[in-house]
Amino acid sequence: MTTRAEWEREVRTIFGRIATHKEEYVTEVEGTGILILPNVFSPAYFTDSGWFAKAVSNIVGKGKVLEIGTGTGVVAFFCAKNGATMTATDINPDAVRNAELNFKENGDLRGMSLRGYVRTDSAGRAVRFPILEPSFQSWRESR
Repeated sequence: MTTRAEWEREVRTIFGRIATHKEEYVTEVEGTGILILPNVFSPAYFTDSGWFAKAVSNIVGKGKVLEIGTGTGVVAFFCAKNGATMTATDINPDAVRNAELNFKENGDLRGMSLRGYVRTDSAGRAVRFPILEPSFQSWRESR
């Protein structure tokens, strides 16, 4: 069992590694290349992004979804790819740009909208599935 202090130390170490990236790089999530810009939360270090991408897209199906804190856009991308109408948001302008680049690179996602903090989709309708991804875990298959 990991203590809170051990967990905090590990998370701080990982964030320190993330902060060292001064150039963009690509990681793979569920078989898809995901671009990561400097100053954007990286699914290369916290593998639960892949879990969320798969699990959330299965849960919401073709529903309307608001993702708060999209980062690279990986969860929003997989939801939209599976038919959801997505609105992805992030307070970090680098993340908004990063997600936009990933959406354009990985396919035509007509049901995708990328904005600042919102409670409605791009047509002004209330979203049914607001999600917030607390990505601070590194999931391993052996657990």
